[in-house]
Amino acid sequence: MAAIPYQVQEPVTVVRPPPSKLRPPAMGAPFLPRERLIARIRAAHEAKLVLVHAPAGFGTSSLLRHMVDIARTDGCAVSWMTIDAGDNDLDRFMTCLAQAIARIGRAPGADGLPGLSAEDTFELSEALASIDGPFMLIFDEFEHLQNPAALAIVQQLIDMLGPRQQVLIGSREQPALGIGQLRARCQLLEIDAAQLRFSAEETRHFLCDKRKLQLDGEDVQRLHDITDGWAAALWLSSLALENHADPKQFIRTFSGSHTVVASYLAEAVLSRRPRHLQDFILKTSVMQKFCADSCNAVTGRSDSHQMLQEIERSNMFMAAVDEQRSWFSYHPLFAGFLRAQLERQYPSEIKALHRRAALWHAQQERPTPAIDHAIASKDHGLVLQLLCEYAEPLFLQGRVRLLARWCDILDRASLAAYPKLLSVYTWSLIHINRSGEALALLESFNDGSVAPPMSHSTYLVLKTFSLVMLDRIEQTAPMWEDPHILGTAASEPLLRSMLMIGCAYYFATVGRYHDARRLLDQAMHEHDAVGPLFSVGVAGYIHALLDLLQGQLRSANARLRALISDSPPVRVRSTGPRLRADRRGIRIA
Repeated sequence: MAAIPYQVQEPVTVVRPPPSKLRPPAMGAPFLPRERLIARIRAAHEAKLVLVHAPAGFGTSSLLRHMVDIARTDGCAVSWMTIDAGDNDLDRFMTCLAQAIARIGRAPGADGLPGLSAEDTFELSEALASIDGPFMLIFDEFEHLQNPAALAIVQQLIDMLGPRQQVLIGSREQPALGIGQLRARCQLLEIDAAQLRFSAEETRHFLCDKRKLQLDGEDVQRLHDITDGWAAALWLSSLALENHADPKQFIRTFSGSHTVVASYLAEAVLSRRPRHLQDFILKTSVMQKFCADSCNAVTGRSDSHQMLQEIERSNMFMAAVDEQRSWFSYHPLFAGFLRAQLERQYPSEIKALHRRAALWHAQQERPTPAIDHAIASKDHGLVLQLLCEYAEPLFLQGRVRLLARWCDILDRASLAAYPKLLSVYTWSLIHINRSGEALALLESFNDGSVAPPMSHSTYLVLKTFSLVMLDRIEQTAPMWEDPHILGTAASEPLLRSMLMIGCAYYFATVGRYHDARRLLDQAMHEHDAVGPLFSVGVAGYIHALLDLLQGQLRSANARLRALISDSPPVRVRSTGPRLRADRRGIRIA
């Protein structure tokens, strides 16, 4: 093993560490034992290092403090050392470490050492090697230790450990301690933020049993979802709930910008980082998910990969969202806090940040975030440009609710200028049970004041479908009975596909089952021309409806189960009594 580096210094007077540095902190109340994590640590007999690392407030110190009591109950010697910035002075660190080792109680003569300096690493190693039997040496707040020489000493101590001897480290960052080698030798137990998060049951136990709050299951689950199991946020929210007259209202509006959370994050997290990193985090918070390239585009930097690595090492509430660890997101509460801070510090830059994000996502063929960012940028022209390009493909993928949400913000003049966008918007409204709005929208363009912005056949089909979904089928009979109706859409595959489905549904309602099935089969055969999910999913649903109407209950049930398991979600809704009755029949089947 390489010798531990050190610097020869002039003799100095070494002051003994304060007792609080080597004493485990008092257990806070209310304390929630993390039984599943304790069990993992107790079972990790081969691990020389137990590394618990997570952002502030995830309970690393509480878990380590609980392990002190558990280890003593198990008959294992324990020593505790809280690291601070002063420990980067190597002489001071050696003195404190010697005292921590002496407190294990099995190091002959170590307790009598007045203090060690940087040159005394051999004596320290000998003291540790003389300890016989199991012990735990616990370092908390290890992120403060940055001196490479001090880190090398800790790494050497870990390598020297015997059977049932462990070093436990609590840190907000991943320390430079040869973690990869320990992991490869199966000598590492790593507990990160994902494992420290409270489960839904732990959240309920903490809020209702420990904090004695009167919350129902829905409120507990919502608070758990908002906080994502972050212990500090649950504690802070519980404090606020104690004196809140309307807990439900508080939970509905709770976010990272709430005073108790914002104050904590500002003091314990953001303010401790250098200014350039703070700016990077604030500006990238406009994105729900981000990668190095998107961050470069939004911030104008070229070193985002290194910045993301620094944030990840620092455990700053950022987690990878893909297996390749190239895409990331911030913790929901932290993201809300960051956006509130961005609004305060850089209000004039927010629109530009969103516009850059929109353009980057559009270049990467990622239409959903591109359009969301374009809307946030208030760039009306960019929103229309992206919607016109991507609306129809997204509709064919079944993204009708998303399309309706986006198009809801467009004014009538914008829709009139883009007939295809108007058509997709209307179809989307029909498919999410807003057929009344779809019908009103269409009729607003056919009041004689302006020419309809779409072809007559498209207008007629959309209006007819709206009436069908409103259960006013009798008013649609003239169109469906027209033998030439399908010919009106010969050059428009999507319109033709929807026409066949609508006509099949009409035939089903009037008892023309054979004609209905013939059209459905034709629609499913032709769907490859445009690939719409609705041509397959809705046709399959109507086939099941026909099975039901013809008394083939087993076939209807099997067909619906196949649709659910084999196909992407297809939303086909109607408030009409006929279709509601059909659905009740299918459930009975």
